[in-house]
Amino acid sequence: MKIKPPLGILLATSIAMTGCSNNDPAVDADVETGDVTTLRFSHFMTANDNINTEALQPWAKKIEEESKGRLKIEIYPSATLSKPGATYDATAKGIVDIGMQAQGYTAGRFPLTQIVELPGITNTAQQQSCILHKLYDDSVIKNEYEDTHLLALIGTGQGALHTVDKPIRTPADMKGLRIRQPSAVASHIIEATGAAPVGMPASDTYIPSTRCH
Repeated sequence: MKIKPPLGILLATSIAMTGCSNNDPAVDADVETGDVTTLRFSHFMTANDNINTEALQPWAKKIEEESKGRLKIEIYPSATLSKPGATYDATAKGIVDIGMQAQGYTAGRFPLTQIVELPGITNTAQQQSCILHKLYDDSVIKNEYEDTHLLALIGTGQGALHTVDKPIRTPADMKGLRIRQPSAVASHIIEATGAAPVGMPASDTYIPSTRCH
């Protein structure tokens, strides 16, 4: 059984996949005339991450197949095209065509969306995804994405704590530890336990590839 690392700590986080909002007539014309249009897709996950290999790559392939090869998506993983915390803005400005970013990487930018990170709101990634899309469809959080074309909101579900030599069984066990935090919401929770939050994107964490027997 492969160990799947969480993207969040102690609570749920979410990810937005957006496309450039600029309406470029040249792009539409290329597709109509049979010319190939290539869209650059930037995200912070590694190339061998399950989301990249099992979701994003098949999706890009499907887009190419259904457009009969006229629309191609080049995927740039590991933040090689835009920094993890700057991908949304890079997409909005047209620097990249499609971007995927965790809302928590830009503190204060998506306050309404990040309500799903609060403890007790959701229990699974599927449940969180449904809540996010319902909030968007009901225009509760829609304004936070008005400068892009939103493609999807993806819930990551509950996270977990990974430690080297100190088991974490109660919040009190976290006191004095340095814990990676993915967002401001998680940071407040970590601080409340007496631990010190350390900010870094998931792409900067090291997780060895191992198997459980």
